[in-house]
Amino acid sequence: MDRRGFLGAAAGSAAMLSAGCRPAALGRGARMTDASAWSGAPLQKRAQLYRHYLFDDFLPFHYEHVVDGEYGGFMCSVDRDGTRVADTKSAWYEGRGAWTFAYLYNHVDPDPRHLETARRSVELILRTRPDEEHFWPRSLSREGEPLQPPQEPRHNDLYGDCFVAAGIAETARALGRDEWREVARQILRKCVRIYDRDDFCPDDRSWLGDEAPPITGMRTISAWMLFLWVGQALLEGGPGNSVGDDEVEAIVTRSIEAVLDSHYNEEIGLINEVVGHDMQRAGGAYDQFVAPATVNETLWMVLGHAVRRGDAALLERAATHLRRHLEFGWDYVYGGVYMNCHSVEDNRWDHHRKGLWAQVETLNALQLLVEHTDLGWAHEWYARLSAYVLEKWPADQYGAPLWLDYTDRKVTFEPHWTRADVLHYPRHLMHTIRSMERLQAASDRPLLSVSFPGEGAGP
Repeated sequence: MDRRGFLGAAAGSAAMLSAGCRPAALGRGARMTDASAWSGAPLQKRAQLYRHYLFDDFLPFHYEHVVDGEYGGFMCSVDRDGTRVADTKSAWYEGRGAWTFAYLYNHVDPDPRHLETARRSVELILRTRPDEEHFWPRSLSREGEPLQPPQEPRHNDLYGDCFVAAGIAETARALGRDEWREVARQILRKCVRIYDRDDFCPDDRSWLGDEAPPITGMRTISAWMLFLWVGQALLEGGPGNSVGDDEVEAIVTRSIEAVLDSHYNEEIGLINEVVGHDMQRAGGAYDQFVAPATVNETLWMVLGHAVRRGDAALLERAATHLRRHLEFGWDYVYGGVYMNCHSVEDNRWDHHRKGLWAQVETLNALQLLVEHTDLGWAHEWYARLSAYVLEKWPADQYGAPLWLDYTDRKVTFEPHWTRADVLHYPRHLMHTIRSMERLQAASDRPLLSVSFPGEGAGP
């Protein structure tokens, strides 16, 4: 199905976008966090704003303070002013960082420096590649030496290995290195095999505390999300292209079905984070636990695969779930997306903190719907959440670089922090820039202006 056919096939949920106008450029004197600089901003203006944050904020800070020019890789333990807190490295941040800089090179800015940064990170992390029965060590020295032995599978750290696989896959695409792409496939295959062991992840109660009974071999939305992201990195061969890979495609299909079918709890109309190893409801506190932010991030990836496949029915189904979880997971007092609801029945939420990732990954899903559909609710939620993020989270309003990472519920600024994000912040900027530039360049439809509702408007 061609793109026009795909958009028209969704019967109202995938139609052409409405008309807008080409804006004037953002003035030099405008403060980037000042609402007047972007409120009601059409595509060109908003893309310019995001390019500012990517090229004038994220990249200069990370090249000066995070990217290790001597040994390669990323030292993410830095304070807000760039002061190094520690020089250790990790599989998590090497994989994330390699993906970010390779994706930047592949899709946004083909500067050889970005590719070199990704390549050196991959080479550093591959020196400590574990065998097929273990996960990557959690911590590495600055030189890349492991600070712990490889992890036993029961430690439930699929994250590190999946992040590494995604970083290798994206870097392999840039370099045309088929052998690295095969390494990424092997890592994904290993993670799925270990995940399918009935003794995997015994007694992991980190979300719900000691009141929740242990589950051996639990299934989680977080794991399926990881498989979907690695699958995306392996299957997207370039702009408008898809790489044929039946094995990876089958993992993606299985993950989508698990999220939308097995984890869906009809009684509450929401997607549970945890089900049993047999893919049945786990019972008790787990049936009341929903992580709306993780669900939204996962649904963004489902939506991306739907677009890649030209599957309008899947796009519509995932969009319906996204709307439900947005309405459920919104903080109607202070704004923003909650990360966790510990009990739907008791309306018991994690009120103590909010994460930037929860906001921007939800925005990524909405941006995809804004680009590909005319769903009014998606445009309204995009406007509402985007306005909240740009008002609350950029640290330049406090005279600091980057956007805030984790905060309290009210998004209170803390003058000191110990981590520089190498994934969620730049990934959001890059995906938004690409989406808006595609909309501007579209020859078969007029530009769309996503205007922000007036005071009191919105969902």
